[in-house]
Amino acid sequence: AEAMDLDVELSTGRFEPASEAFAAATRLQPSAAAWSGAGAARLAAGAAAEALTALDEALRHNSTLSDAQSNRGVALWRLGDRAGALAAFTLAVRLDGNRAGPHRNRGLALMALGRPAEALNALNSARRRALGDAAVVVDTAEVLDTLKRKRAAYEAFREALELSPCCLDDRPSARQKCLALEAAALRDELGLRRRASALGAAYAAG
Repeated sequence: AEAMDLDVELSTGRFEPASEAFAAATRLQPSAAAWSGAGAARLAAGAAAEALTALDEALRHNSTLSDAQSNRGVALWRLGDRAGALAAFTLAVRLDGNRAGPHRNRGLALMALGRPAEALNALNSARRRALGDAAVVVDTAEVLDTLKRKRAAYEAFREALELSPCCLDDRPSARQKCLALEAAALRDELGLRRRASALGAAYAAG
């Protein structure tokens, strides 16, 4: 199975997304923004446990930071706390529903937890807030495929490829699903053409 590509929120005030800069900031100005930035930087560096510590500190300073809450969900997910991660993503959406990242993370978590119908709603919310983001469209296509909505899934994959022809290059599972749906669509089209040809021949003969 492919690893979940959760969104890490790196936009955190005036601090640059670099571990050293944020570490210095937390010493010089231990604010919510500094701790949130430190957490995001540690997440980007793959240090989930350190990130969680920083993000918890950020939320202790300011519990309304949606980006810190979403990143906290990413850290929890990577540390194996699925229920905690989903709760964090849900809270991040409640704190600020205008950004696509928390909606997408919530959708990916729901999908991984075997709740595809809820995942689709969350990913559709992400798509409305991230128009033109091929990755979110691919996520939606995969959920639609799981829900056996094959035609809608195929159309979503086609939309994603129009937005970014390389969007499936690093997602082999999604690429295989897309190819299978494309083959099924071609078979359906060929079948329709054959039936139409047979009806035409029967009409001409009659």
